[in-house]
Amino acid sequence: MEKLFQTSDKKYLQKTTWIAACFIFMLVITACSLSGRQENKIDPPLKYPDDNEIKTLILQNSFTQHTTATENDIKVLKIKEFQKELLVLVLFTQEENYGLTLFEIGTVDDGYKITSGTEGEYSISMGFSANMVICDNTSIVFGDLRSDTWVPETDTRKKTGYTNIKVILDDGKTVSEDVSGDAGYIIILGSNKEIDNMNFYNERGETVNILSDIGGIHKVKNTVYPNI
Repeated sequence: MEKLFQTSDKKYLQKTTWIAACFIFMLVITACSLSGRQENKIDPPLKYPDDNEIKTLILQNSFTQHTTATENDIKVLKIKEFQKELLVLVLFTQEENYGLTLFEIGTVDDGYKITSGTEGEYSISMGFSANMVICDNTSIVFGDLRSDTWVPETDTRKKTGYTNIKVILDDGKTVSEDVSGDAGYIIILGSNKEIDNMNFYNERGETVNILSDIGGIHKVKNTVYPNI
């Protein structure tokens, strides 16, 4: 009888030890899973301000050069995410202050703040403009797009219908951007890149314009606004 009890106790101890080991194992797995989720936590996507919010923000920013502009003088052409901030391409249509500006907009509390701005050239006779700026050690090319372009050979204009832009870098690599229906473009090229050429295509894959049509890229400087 004593031997029977000893055997039962031994089996009970083994069973208890096995259950405890399983419990500890599950705790370790759960902890690792939670830790992995914390490490791989994805930041929520940036909320894009609407056009009216952008216009109000620009008009409230005393560091822009277009202080006499009204909301009707501002046209938002393109918005793109960049390093947890937003790049916003704006065309000022006021006659005495007509111009193209690329703003960098960051979030602050529950609103937005313009952190920098870059003045660029806009299209005149050709259907596009091309400006390049170095922002946070990153090369960015931007410009406006028009519905028609000049044909020098016949001194006439033709429809553009741009759908794609291909940027050829000086190292031979290319960056393509879909611009279907867009009035402007912002293309992020990477760290300190230089541009060799740009091709502007329509929906049939035909080349409508190339960079040399405007003489080349226009390099501009980014102005960081004081943090006040």
